[in-house]
Amino acid sequence: MHQISSESQGDGWVAGNIGDFQFDAKVYDIGSQHGIKNGRVSKLTIWNPKIGNRVTGCIANYDRGWDMEPANIEQQALLEAVLKYLEELPPVGH
Repeated sequence: MHQISSESQGDGWVAGNIGDFQFDAKVYDIGSQHGIKNGRVSKLTIWNPKIGNRVTGCIANYDRGWDMEPANIEQQALLEAVLKYLEELPPVGH
């Protein structure tokens, strides 16, 4: 699987990369009903900057509900890898 890297943007926001894709996410210290699978991630956008920006290159977008779900198995695998990574980040205490 692809290497994932990220950095904190403050206030629970995380920006990162997985392979050719980029992502932004809002990650809380605990899960909630608004999180993906009732988890810690309440907002997540994954996009391919080679195709376009966060809108035109988007493969998945979640904002307390799905606006755009992955279209195929490869995109779903990327989503699952990013979610696993984000859920395992240490809490930041906010």
